[in-house]
Amino acid sequence: MKKMLKKCIKYALNKFGEINIGIFNKKKPSFYALKGKRLIEKNRIRAAIKTFKKGLYFYPNSLLIHREWARYLMSINEWEKAIYHWEFVFKSKNKKLLNSNDFLNASDAYIHKNQYEKASRILEKGNKAFPFYKTEYDLNQINILLIQKKWKLALDFLIENQPPNTDLNLRYIYKKLNLYKHVKRVLRANTKYSLEYKEISEAYINLSIYRKNWNAAINRGKHLIKQHSNLSIEILMKLGMLHQIIGSHQEASGLFKRIEVMQDKNTQKHQKIILFDNGESRIEFYKKSHEVEKVIITFDSINMEWDKQPFGFSLLKKKNIDIIAVRKRKKQTYQQDLTQEDFYNTVYKLMYFYTDKIAYGFSLGAYSALYYTSLLNCRILSLAPRLSIHPRYGRKNYISKYEFKHNLSIGYNDSISPVIVYDPKNKIDNNFVTREVMESFPNAHLVKIPYGGHRIAPNLLKMGVLKDFILTFIEGNIPSYDRKLKTKSPSYFRHLGTECLKRGKLEWANSLSNSAIELSPKNKFVIELKVKVLKEKNNYKDAIDYTKEALKLVPRSLYVRLILIDLYIETEDIINAEKELQLSLNKFPKRKILKQKKEEIGEAINDLKESNLN
Repeated sequence: MKKMLKKCIKYALNKFGEINIGIFNKKKPSFYALKGKRLIEKNRIRAAIKTFKKGLYFYPNSLLIHREWARYLMSINEWEKAIYHWEFVFKSKNKKLLNSNDFLNASDAYIHKNQYEKASRILEKGNKAFPFYKTEYDLNQINILLIQKKWKLALDFLIENQPPNTDLNLRYIYKKLNLYKHVKRVLRANTKYSLEYKEISEAYINLSIYRKNWNAAINRGKHLIKQHSNLSIEILMKLGMLHQIIGSHQEASGLFKRIEVMQDKNTQKHQKIILFDNGESRIEFYKKSHEVEKVIITFDSINMEWDKQPFGFSLLKKKNIDIIAVRKRKKQTYQQDLTQEDFYNTVYKLMYFYTDKIAYGFSLGAYSALYYTSLLNCRILSLAPRLSIHPRYGRKNYISKYEFKHNLSIGYNDSISPVIVYDPKNKIDNNFVTREVMESFPNAHLVKIPYGGHRIAPNLLKMGVLKDFILTFIEGNIPSYDRKLKTKSPSYFRHLGTECLKRGKLEWANSLSNSAIELSPKNKFVIELKVKVLKEKNNYKDAIDYTKEALKLVPRSLYVRLILIDLYIETEDIINAEKELQLSLNKFPKRKILKQKKEEIGEAINDLKESNLN
């Protein structure tokens, strides 16, 4: 009988293929959900997704499987894909399987995709299912109104849900409607009824922290500690951080020791307080829930903004280190609104708490690390320092567009030895390092990466050594660059190939461009180099064919489309130039550069007409 069954199974597998294997191993939905979750925890993402897919093959509407997949997608900020799975979750009839966080997480996904009505409805359902979590749901409802700038509606919601039903985390409402006095009146009114109600005191503390009134928050905190023995770790953390900010290190140390007894080190996370905010720049303080010896100050690079994580945060948050992050509100801004004095006055008392003070950044952030933290005598890791608007060392086409407010010179300091990682072949970076950095820091240690380009940090990341570079420095050592790694760097091949092209060494340039393509076939600058080499060899047909193939790899790259349009114009293939321009306009209708290309095609047509007449 057993032999017969095995033969039947073998026949079915051969006949119907791999997908039917599971028919004989079909498990309950909870099995696939739990297995996928555990695989994600072990960072076996592909295996987890395969498990989810297998489970949904059997149970296409399973709440449990869709929920676990949605949770994972949210952890990597794939909001739209997460929403797809949340839709199945909330259509399910088994909503008793949901917990309070599921409603919060799902609403968060909808908020990120600007689907505010759906987010609000999810929260309303959560409020009915879990009335004990009303405060959290109410705060999220208020945040939805804030995002939409519906200040009056948010105020109405505040009045209807007065403390202690909300922690008054409504900074935008306060700012827009100047509601500080109103909030204080609400708090005082509640205090009359219950002087010892801890949520009211916590609301005072949160409001004082928002207003940067550290002493008021600390005084209220002292009253709170006297009255209550069961305070949350979060509020104790804030009070410890406040003492640290004003320089009361003994009091801070006592609170952190108290927290350490309450919490498992493996579950400790950073608590955040915004130390400084002038509307364009912020200084954020992230504190581990126990005492640490090291603090690192990070600086945003040019394309970062404060709504995202600080520079290097995903790596640093796992280490036993506190973080001070200097942030920018918008991309492509140069932190000219933040003075050295404001920076120093904000953090200098805080820094006395640490025996090892570190700073690092890339490009603009690397320049900022040198400019600001040299005042604190930090250990500095500066990756390709550059300030493109600097009157002496910047880029000519940038200097006139921005107002320069920093000091022309960083300032002399021979007490520290910052580590400067840069490409000596890059003219702008080399000029700044040799003429400014070495003059300001005569004991600086230089780590040279020839032909590494300006984008040193991303290139080290592609080579797989950026993490080790940073951790080596944090541990107190000077990172070194192994020249053998250049074979893993598309940037090295591209920059060296560009140099060879300038010097007329076409075969070398061609070989180097091919090596760069092997490592990074989708990189627009690598594609551009290959096209330039082919053009220089007067091989326009191959240049066009190659660009068309490259465009299949990066169909959303306007940069590569422009290269193809230029090739058609240069070869007087106006029909294909116009065709490619129209395809580009369909994908990028608002890009001004395409209007310029349209004019160039028009000029090319006129030139052809004139040449035909002659």
